[in-house]
Amino acid sequence: MLRIFVVGILVLSTQGILSPENDDVLDLIRHAGYRGAAYQTATEDNGWIVKIHRIFPRRKMANTMPVFLMHGLFVNSMDYILTGRNKALGYLLADNNFDVFMGNSRGSRHSFVDHKRANYSNLWNFSFNEIGSYDVAAMIDYVLRLTGKPKLFFVGHSQGTTSLIALLSTRPEYNSKIIQAHLFAPVAFMKYLPNPFVKSFIVPLIEVLMERKMKFVNFTDILTAVNPLSKIFCNVAINPITTEFCKSVVFIFAGRNTYYSEIDTSILPDLVDHISYTLSVQQVDHYLQSYRSGKFRKYDYGLNNMRIYGTPEPPEYNISNIIAPIYIYRATEDYLASRRDTEHLIELLPNVKHNRIIPNYNHADFNYGSRSRKVFFYDVLKFIQSESYYRH
Repeated sequence: MLRIFVVGILVLSTQGILSPENDDVLDLIRHAGYRGAAYQTATEDNGWIVKIHRIFPRRKMANTMPVFLMHGLFVNSMDYILTGRNKALGYLLADNNFDVFMGNSRGSRHSFVDHKRANYSNLWNFSFNEIGSYDVAAMIDYVLRLTGKPKLFFVGHSQGTTSLIALLSTRPEYNSKIIQAHLFAPVAFMKYLPNPFVKSFIVPLIEVLMERKMKFVNFTDILTAVNPLSKIFCNVAINPITTEFCKSVVFIFAGRNTYYSEIDTSILPDLVDHISYTLSVQQVDHYLQSYRSGKFRKYDYGLNNMRIYGTPEPPEYNISNIIAPIYIYRATEDYLASRRDTEHLIELLPNVKHNRIIPNYNHADFNYGSRSRKVFFYDVLKFIQSESYYRH
C-alpha cells in the first residue's frame, strides 16, 4: 500500500519552479490594516532566492528594533499572522513598535530560483543545514543592512529553531548579530521521537523516496484538489462534526491536547492554502537521521562523507558555539520535540536565559493556538522590551 502511495506521488511530482508573483502573505498583512512590504535576497550557494515579508511598526521611533521570525517545516511566513490581528505574534510585535520581518526558506511557497545561477542537479539537495547556513544567514544580513541596525531579535518555531542552531553552530560569527533568540518547540536531537505516525508511516515513506533517488515531492495537484474541500469540511460554522476530523489530522502530526483543543478552529479552512507545495526529500531525511542515530549532526551522505567532510561519519554540530542568549518554550504534548531530547539540547546550550514548559500545548499550538497571545506571546514581548539594547 505504501509503495502504491509513493508511486502516486512520483507521478504528481514535476520540476516546477515556484513563482515570485504569488504573495498572499502581503495581502493578508494589508487586509489586517497594517503596512507591509516584501523583499527578495539571493542565497550564497545554489541559485535560490528567498522572500522576506515585513510588517512596519505602528509608530516610527528612533529605537525601533527589528525582530526576525522564522517558520517551520512545510509552511512559510504566514505562520506568524494566520490567526489574525488580535492573536498573531507578528501583529503583537508591530503594535508594540517593533519592525517585524518574517523569513521564508528555500523550497517554500515564497521562494524561487534564479535560472542563471541555479545548478539543477543539486537544487533540491538541502535540509535545515542549508536553510540555516545560507537562507537564514542571508535574510538576517539583509534585514540588518536595510534597517541599519547591528543586531536583531530572533524568533523561530520547529525547523526555524533547527536552522538557527545549525547556523550559530557552524558560523558562530552570527551570534553577535542576535540580541535574543526565542525558540518555540526547538528541534535538534530526536532520539526519543514520540510520534507514532512518523515512525510507522513517514520513516518508511522517506526510505522509499530515497531508494528511488527522489530529490523532492510536489504536492500541488493533491493540495489543489483538497483545498476547496477543506473550505467546507474544516469550517466549524458549516460542519462542526467534520471540523473535528480536520483537527485530528493536525493532532496526528503535532500531538493531542490532554484536556481540550488549543488550536484556533477559525484558521482550519485556510491551513491548506498556507502549506507550501514542494518539499525536499533530504530536508525530511535529515530529521529522520537524527532520530535513527540519536545524534545532532550534519547530513549523512554515506559513502560520500569522506569526500564532503573528510571523515567517514558526518560531524556533529558544535552547540557550545551558540553563545547568543537563548529563550526556550516547549510543550508537554509535543509529538515532534520530546521532553528528553529538548532537555539534552538545553544541557548543551551555554547561554539559556529562559526555559518554560507550557502544559497542554502541542507542536502546532505555538503559532496556531487560540490563546497563545495570553499563554506566552506576552512573555516573549516582555523579554524583548526588557532588553537594555532595545531600551537604549
